[in-house]
Amino acid sequence: MFVDPDLTWRVLVMNFAFGGISLLVAAEIRAVPSRGPVEEILMVLALLSALNFFARTLVSIALHGPYVTYDGFYTSVFRTTALLSHAVVAHDRAQPLHRRGARPPEDAAVGIADRSLVGPAQPARLRGEG
Repeated sequence: MFVDPDLTWRVLVMNFAFGGISLLVAAEIRAVPSRGPVEEILMVLALLSALNFFARTLVSIALHGPYVTYDGFYTSVFRTTALLSHAVVAHDRAQPLHRRGARPPEDAAVGIADRSLVGPAQPARLRGEG
């Protein structure tokens, strides 16, 4: 990947690799003998992720053309759609936390704890008792 400086090929290789990994995840979930609704949802999400990596990459490169410089890449349709899809996923993941008014629990690196998220069912270490 770093031998050939062609930015378009690097984008294709990386996105097709991520799409392939998503397909492998879906195949592994499909092989589970007694799938429940959670496994079905995960399998569909993995397939949608694979479709995103394959289709979005091909369509955006077909529309915008090959990337000659990083300046062209930073203003490309591909990068804009990638950033948008990442923002949508991050927003969807943050919504349940925002609705509950939750904040991150203890940050072990600096020793700051938010005790509002630590209930009696949590380990004593998290409750500050150990």
